[in-house]
Amino acid sequence: MSVSLGIAKEHGGSLNFESEPGRYTRFYLRVPIFDPSVQ
Repeated sequence: MSVSLGIAKEHGGSLNFESEPGRYTRFYLRVPIFDPSVQ
């Protein structure tokens, strides 16, 4: 998890999660879309 969070932060993104005990845990790794026209 710490490696994933580090990667997300390095790229201006985030790492979030939601969980329902006994059912599931979802992780969301979000990073901005690369736009080659933006410098």
